[in-house]
Amino acid sequence: MSRVLFALCLFPVVARAEDPSPRQLVEKAVRASGLSRWDQPLAVRYRYKFTSPAQQQAVLEVWGETHSSRCRVAVSEDGNPLASLFVSNGDRCWMQTNGRDESTESPACKIWQSIRYNERITWLVPLLVDRKFTLAPLGRSEHNGRAVLGVKVSYPDRPDASLFFDPETGALVKAHLVREGTPAGGATLLVQEFRDRQPWDGCAGDEQALAQAGVAADGPALVEFLRRQTPDPARTARVALLVRRLGDDSFAQREKATTALRRMGPAALSPLRKAAAETDPEVAHRARDLVGELSADGKAALVPAVVRLLAQKKPAGAAEVLRGRLDHCADSNERQEVLSALLELDGKTDAALAEAAKAPGRRLYLPGLKLARRIVVTEEKTRAEKFELELVEFGVFNRHDPALFVPPAPGPRGWNDNGLGLGPGLELVF
Repeated sequence: MSRVLFALCLFPVVARAEDPSPRQLVEKAVRASGLSRWDQPLAVRYRYKFTSPAQQQAVLEVWGETHSSRCRVAVSEDGNPLASLFVSNGDRCWMQTNGRDESTESPACKIWQSIRYNERITWLVPLLVDRKFTLAPLGRSEHNGRAVLGVKVSYPDRPDASLFFDPETGALVKAHLVREGTPAGGATLLVQEFRDRQPWDGCAGDEQALAQAGVAADGPALVEFLRRQTPDPARTARVALLVRRLGDDSFAQREKATTALRRMGPAALSPLRKAAAETDPEVAHRARDLVGELSADGKAALVPAVVRLLAQKKPAGAAEVLRGRLDHCADSNERQEVLSALLELDGKTDAALAEAAKAPGRRLYLPGLKLARRIVVTEEKTRAEKFELELVEFGVFNRHDPALFVPPAPGPRGWNDNGLGLGPGLELVF
């Protein structure tokens, strides 16, 4: 019995002339999640905590794009990477399990291709922009005593799926999906239930990190924190002079310069990091020691979190202090966060911001997002719970760096008995 027929047996279809069309249902669901438009390509990166019925846990991280089929999935357990899937367009994919390559035709790779396809369906936006998807009405049925409206999703050479929406809020309530490519062969019919739908505060983790470090997260305090971490022009010249003196012929002068730089605190970190790569071994050695000392309190590591909170809270003076930070970022990742925040805050677009707006990896701030915090997955026939996913991180970007989707470095071939190298009994299925 096909997946759709099985669903129809369980859920009698009642069609009404006034029901929205399938596309209208999907559009309403996208708006209910906080997106007002879907013609603009978006890239997402999110992390789920995976928990099996036996309480085995792993972390599932996904990078994907709404307007392409490119997707990357990585799995880790206790901080150790276990499996990664790299997907190009269409059916081209590359996979490594515990550093070992998989062929496109291996059962393990087919499992992850199926995961990639099912993820695209539940993102919803691809259903509106990819013309290969076709939508058909499944009418009204019930879920947990409440009415839901169903949509059948079809795609060439892929199994059909069914989505069910709350007719009032428009939210996606559950999905009936097929997982293909099991090591034993065949397919599994699964149900995903989307629960605990709430507004998503992408900076909640940043506020917690600041609170643990004893740093206030109100607007003025954030502006002042970043100002203290960033040298002003006068101090920049002073720091540059002191860094040169780290290589002075006089030991006393080198010691004085070291002491003065230590007193300058985090504002000296950016030039000291550059000095740590100097060819003069004395300068490099002293600079590395100072970077270690000035970074020991962890305050410098909080800068990206502060930058994101400034973009979200938009306090007075935020754009000015962020512009002052641009030339003093610790690394390219921090600079990217600063540029993204400036694009969110400042309407004045100079050459640096114009270039940043086009570059991949620009974070988008979407305060109206409303996401399901938990996804409970059960087997459709037996109703036995397979696992639960808890959303722990979610970010939206203009697009991903194409390098994320290139083939992994070659390694020895082969895959474990469960196909995923995740240890006995820990099986990720969608």
